[in-house]
Amino acid sequence: MVTPGFVVSMFAQQCSGHRNADALGSNLCRCTGYRPIRDAMQSLGPPSDSTLWRRLEQPAPPVCSNAVLGSGIFPIERHLEAGVRFALGTDVGGGTGFGMLKEGLQAYLMQRVAAQPMTLSPAQMLYLATRAGAEALGIADQTGDFGTGKAADFVYLQPPEDSVLAGVLKRLDDPDRIVAALFTLAGTESVREVRVEDHAIFDRRN
Repeated sequence: MVTPGFVVSMFAQQCSGHRNADALGSNLCRCTGYRPIRDAMQSLGPPSDSTLWRRLEQPAPPVCSNAVLGSGIFPIERHLEAGVRFALGTDVGGGTGFGMLKEGLQAYLMQRVAAQPMTLSPAQMLYLATRAGAEALGIADQTGDFGTGKAADFVYLQPPEDSVLAGVLKRLDDPDRIVAALFTLAGTESVREVRVEDHAIFDRRN
């Protein structure tokens, strides 16, 4: 869950005597929003002048939390018009689970019946699941896509050979349709490897 992660990070700051907003860099919040968290940490001492601290003052709401928390469907069209950053994220308290692909599919379905309906393209869903989050946190120069010099943070998908998804992918060569099939049919069974800064933190072969 989200709250323990923030509490542990801030407690570590208290114990070390160093109070810096960068301590929150590995924590993402979908429910509370960053402003109350920033205010709580600020009460522990003077804020740093870090990029992340400034980012904590800006909204970066996730796409599916509104519906899960009973506050309606996230209005993507309105946020685009207003220039507000947002991204996909995973959680069980304010989301549909820990799978980004499942979250993307849920966002696609909900936006079709939103007050200002829109149809997310496969490319938009992929962007929201990857680079959008990095941009919202101000670290798009470090991660979020396969740009030269960026951290090798990625998930390698390979569906089981006898799965429906594997059969579908064998018949596709259009990138958009491949991405659409992954968001629609892929689950945890299709995750073969997860890498963070090129270090394998999950490998189904082992």
